[in-house]
Amino acid sequence: MEPRVMCVLVLACVLTLSSLAQGELETCVVAPHHRTNCGIPGITPSQCKAKGCCFDNTVRGVPWCFHPVAVDDTTDGAAGERGEVVQPASG
Repeated sequence: MEPRVMCVLVLACVLTLSSLAQGELETCVVAPHHRTNCGIPGITPSQCKAKGCCFDNTVRGVPWCFHPVAVDDTTDGAAGERGEVVQPASG
């Protein structure tokens, strides 16, 4: 295999593993009233993703772009709403 191909494969594996590791430590499953704002009004899903935050526009009147929470912090009613897991655009 060419060195470039090998580098691309290694980079892809590292990014995949880092995404999986973050997914185990943080979650976007946050009850709407527990969300901590991560963006400005009108932020797009891609802008929110670039900030490393979660985006869920299914509930009105609460932040749509919000910080993920640690998996340990999903107690006390913080879990239960659907949220899209949004990973940073680059690692």
